[in-house]
Amino acid sequence: MPEAVSSIAYEIDPDNAAQLADAHREAVAALKAADVGFVEGKLYRMEGYEGAYFDIWRWQSPEAAEQVTELRVTIRQVQAYIKLIESEPLYTEGTVVEEA
Repeated sequence: MPEAVSSIAYEIDPDNAAQLADAHREAVAALKAADVGFVEGKLYRMEGYEGAYFDIWRWQSPEAAEQVTELRVTIRQVQAYIKLIESEPLYTEGTVVEEA
């Protein structure tokens, strides 16, 4: 079964950058511990856009990725991470087709 990804692009107050990294690390650990098919999360700071970030979460399957909306509400660490987002987040989902 193909792997899946979900991503989110957003902005935060630049003063919260250290707090964001900690919250991301805790959210990723909680998702892994929940055993919901979560593989990894990678947080990217967008160069040239102060306070802009892009986060990619990898899932074992498209079915696992579909849980992301519910997990944003049910896992406390994911809630804390999402609360740091100040802009309207842009969520996307997809299936890995090629990895080179």
